[in-house]
Amino acid sequence: GILIDQDTRRVEGETVDFMGFPARTPVAPAVLAVRLGAPVVPLHIRRLEDGTYLLDIEEPMYFSKDDSTLEILSALNGRIEEWIREDPCQWVWFHRRWKTPGKAATSPS
Repeated sequence: GILIDQDTRRVEGETVDFMGFPARTPVAPAVLAVRLGAPVVPLHIRRLEDGTYLLDIEEPMYFSKDDSTLEILSALNGRIEEWIREDPCQWVWFHRRWKTPGKAATSPS
């Protein structure tokens, strides 16, 4: 598994829109999808009202050699955005998602 909702300088990344702001996003999923012809399988975990968790494994996303890294990362970030918009209470991060300066001078608080 690869967490792409992290802004880390330890791995190669590209700046891609996330929730309306430029966000550095690791390129590994896009590179592997194209290089290996492998699908990306999005998944996330939701906390249920009874305190248990549900792992949502979604349909694979297929990309071709014609898709650019930025196109793939935009699609993947877009899927995470959909999860957040569907249930914002599930979205909690303990790090600064937008710590690397991007194309915009501001980032969300």
